[in-house]
Amino acid sequence: MNDRSLERHRKNRQRRKKEQQQRQQQRRNIVITIIGMSVIVFVIIWISSCTAKWAKKQQHTDATQPTFFAVSEKQNVIPDNGDDGYYVNHIFIWNNQAFECFNGNSKDALAYASLINHCSQRLPQTVKNVYSIVIPTHIALGLPARLENSVKSNNQKNYIAEIYQHYNQTIKSVSLFDTLDKHKTEYLFFNTDHRWTTLGSYYAYEQFCQYADLKIQNIKNRKYTRFYPFVGSLYTVTNLEMLKNNADTLCYYDIVNDYTIQIRKTNNGQWKTYDSIYNKNVETEKNPYDLFLYGDNPITKIVCEHSEKNSNLLIVKDSYANNFIPWLVGQYHEIHVIDFSTYEGNIPYYCEDNNIDHVLFINDVMSSINSFQLENIGNMF
Repeated sequence: MNDRSLERHRKNRQRRKKEQQQRQQQRRNIVITIIGMSVIVFVIIWISSCTAKWAKKQQHTDATQPTFFAVSEKQNVIPDNGDDGYYVNHIFIWNNQAFECFNGNSKDALAYASLINHCSQRLPQTVKNVYSIVIPTHIALGLPARLENSVKSNNQKNYIAEIYQHYNQTIKSVSLFDTLDKHKTEYLFFNTDHRWTTLGSYYAYEQFCQYADLKIQNIKNRKYTRFYPFVGSLYTVTNLEMLKNNADTLCYYDIVNDYTIQIRKTNNGQWKTYDSIYNKNVETEKNPYDLFLYGDNPITKIVCEHSEKNSNLLIVKDSYANNFIPWLVGQYHEIHVIDFSTYEGNIPYYCEDNNIDHVLFINDVMSSINSFQLENIGNMF
C-alpha cells in the first residue's frame, strides 16, 4: 500500500472514529436530556403537589378564621355540597363540622318556662327587669335546607318560641333566632365545639341592647386577638382526625373601659382579683374556652366605675355566656355572673346583698332540656 493509500486509510479511520465519538456523545446527550427532563418533571409534580397541599391548608386556615366584620352579602343559605353526613356517638358530621343533635319538645319547653317563671317570682322587688335569652345551637342554623328535615334533631325555632310564649309578662324574652339566621353563613359557631364564636355572641349582644335600652358598641371599633388552632368538645366526643384538621379559632376583643374583675373559684373561697377578663395564658390544647372568664366559676364580679348605666346586672348562665359577657363591660356599674353548674348559694339573697336591679338568664337550648342543670337552677331559688 503506497503512502497515498495509507494516508487516505488513516484519514478514513480518524473520520469513522470521530463519527463514532459524535454518535456516543449524542447518545450521552440524549440520556442526559432524558434524565434531566425526568428530574424536571418530578420536581414540577412535587412542587405542584406541595402547592396543592399548601393551598388546601391555606384554604382550610382561611375557612377557620372568623369573618369578623363582614356581613354576608349572599342570601342566608348554607351551600349544599351534596353530602348526606353521618353520625358518630349521636353527633352529626357534615362538611368537616360536628353538630350536636337536639331532641327537645313541647313538654321540655313548658318545663323550662315554668322554671324561669318560678325563679323570676322569687327575686326581690328591687329587681326591675328580668331578661331571658335561649340560644339556638349550630345544628339549627348550619345545615343546608336539604338536611334540615332529615337530621335527627327537632326544630329549635319553634321550641324557643314555645318557651317564650309560656313566660309570664314580667320576663323580657330576647329573640335571637331570626338575627342569627340572617348571618348564618358567617362564622357564628365552632366546627369542633358545641358553643358559639365571639361573632355569634356579638349578634346576641346587639339584640340584648335593644331590649335593655343599651348603646350598642360597634365591633368594628374594637381591636381583637386570635388564638388558633383549637379543637373543642365535639372533637373530644368523636375523636375524628378530620375535625382536628378543621380546627377552630378563638378570638377576644379588647375592652375600652377601665374595670376590675374578681372571681370566686369555690363557693366559700376568697375573692381573687385578675387584671383581665380574659385568661390570656390559657392552654389551648386543654381547656381553650377558658380564655373567657377563666371558665365556669361560681361567682364572677366585674366593676366599671364609669359605666353607661348606674345599675347592677346579675347574669345566670351556662358556658355559652362566657364570650357574651365581655361585650357588656362598661355598660353596667357592676356585672355579677353566676354559673348554675358550680354555684351553691341562694340567688334572691344574693340580689338583696348586692343591690341587683337587673337579671339575665342566658342558656342554650341543650341546657334547657338537661334535667340535672334545671335542678341546679331551681336549687338556687
